[in-house]
Amino acid sequence: MNTEKSNNQVTLKKIAIKDIAAKTSVLALKQYILKFMNASRHAIAHTKTRTNVRGGGRKPWRQKGTGRARVSSIRSPLWRGGGITFGPLKERNFSQKINKKIAVSALLTALVGKAESDNLHQMPMLNLEKISTKALKAELEKLNLTGRIMLVVSKLDVILMRSAANLAGVQVKAASKLNALDIVQADEIIFLGDGFDKLMNRRGAVKEMVSEEKTEEGQS
Repeated sequence: MNTEKSNNQVTLKKIAIKDIAAKTSVLALKQYILKFMNASRHAIAHTKTRTNVRGGGRKPWRQKGTGRARVSSIRSPLWRGGGITFGPLKERNFSQKINKKIAVSALLTALVGKAESDNLHQMPMLNLEKISTKALKAELEKLNLTGRIMLVVSKLDVILMRSAANLAGVQVKAASKLNALDIVQADEIIFLGDGFDKLMNRRGAVKEMVSEEKTEEGQS
């Protein structure tokens, strides 16, 4: 059910997407968010191997005839001040790979969650005549929304992007670049113009999963 509310001649239309609820997965959403969090990690712990430790170029004593164990370098991991074996390295990569269906399922799960909490909206495109933070702020204030607002457009508009650049808590993103983490982090999602249709038809992946669900319901 779609409901509309008008605030100072600005119409907000709530989006209901119950037809894709069966394709949601909290586990997929969690896995997708962890993927982004791990990708942003930077290894801090770093140890030096025997090749990285300075010194140790000369053999401490000859190979035979001393009665002592043979040693090639004083920077051996067996020696104090030597290299570390199997220690943590700063080159460690924390990135993970997930398949496309999990990413789509995570996106649908985030959308359904926002729709169920009435935080998923649609409204006509904001046609700003020029770059103006003040004008965009006035338009958003008419909506009586609080928290972080994500404006989703079918195609990036330079005027809209630069107008929102200095607005705290307001972000503009193209439907082709929207992901599950963006939806989870925002308090209110507003699709401008045909942004929602663009998202559902993105690369055919979302549309394919939704059409599969409708086909299964028809056969049952």
